[in-house]
Amino acid sequence: MRLLTGGAALTLGVAGLACVVGTIVSALAGQLGFAGLLLEALALTCLLSVRGLVRAAREVAVELGRGDLAAARRSVGYHLVSRPTAELDEGHVASATVESVAENLTDSLVAPAVFFLAGGLAGAAVYRVVNTADAMFGYRQGPLEYFGKVAARLDDLLNLIPARLAGLSLVVGTGLAGESLSGALANLTRDRRRTASPNAGWTMAAMAGALGVTLEKPGAYRLGAGALPGAADIGRALKVLGAAVGVSLAVLVAAGLAGRLLQDSRPRLTASTAACVRSDAPSFSRVRCRYFFTVPTLQRRRLPISRLVSPSATRRSISCSTAVSGSPPSTSDPVRGPGRVSESVARRREGSKTDSPWRTASSAASSSRRPTPFRT
Repeated sequence: MRLLTGGAALTLGVAGLACVVGTIVSALAGQLGFAGLLLEALALTCLLSVRGLVRAAREVAVELGRGDLAAARRSVGYHLVSRPTAELDEGHVASATVESVAENLTDSLVAPAVFFLAGGLAGAAVYRVVNTADAMFGYRQGPLEYFGKVAARLDDLLNLIPARLAGLSLVVGTGLAGESLSGALANLTRDRRRTASPNAGWTMAAMAGALGVTLEKPGAYRLGAGALPGAADIGRALKVLGAAVGVSLAVLVAAGLAGRLLQDSRPRLTASTAACVRSDAPSFSRVRCRYFFTVPTLQRRRLPISRLVSPSATRRSISCSTAVSGSPPSTSDPVRGPGRVSESVARRREGSKTDSPWRTASSAASSSRRPTPFRT
């Protein structure tokens, strides 16, 4: 229990710190205009590691190509996988490299980008901390097994959607790279659940089917059909990865733009519009008014929500466009029309209790407590 709580405290504490730093950088970038945009883009690239992945995989391929198996074992164990590599043969070294290339499409690109779209730099930073913690001490066996349990489970949870998006991107990228699209799709459908992780099988199974090889971690899983990969297959895997990166980025950019359009089209209370239609005007006549508020203003004056659409409840209208049966209202009152100002003044002088046709049920109930700044 002590190891479990210690690992959880370490993972969550560093993730919280990363969230704070990401929030501060985003806030600073928002104050710098175009320079802030460059700053945020630079910070995001620090959370991605696709180029490092490609460089490490090519290094292993070169070493296997020149027959230096010992160097290839060292490189794959140092850069790409955490499994023991001292006893791996050439096929299993290449398999470990291809597996890492496939799985890290999720970890190095798709998942950070998804969390950046969802939560900005803070979201991407939190994901990278959890993913790194899982890679360092998640699923460890022996006395420290429970130390990485929280990091491992959090990583599984955070990758549920990104891993599936990455797997489907690999299938589409396989066709663009000239490999077997049908093989990738069939193998993804058949073998994606054979790994202990609920997410890693999506990309690795698709890559195995795309290349027509078997990806195997001895004693853990075996994905695909065919022989173990070789040095040349690592280059093919990198080609498929490049196409899948393009597909993933296109999907994420489209999703980001769609989300921005939906957000911009959603009506806002703080700096948006409230349309009001005159109910007492002649037929086919309307008055559309735009009111601009700020949340602090509404909070200071404690306006009920029902008053926000009542023109009689505010004197902060900035623009009104009128169309009243071909004849605009008088300039004395651009909302109520000719003669309504004097009539309302007369009613107040006489102490009339008649409700205005503008008044809703809620505002009528609170008319005796009308805010002072909005009295006419």
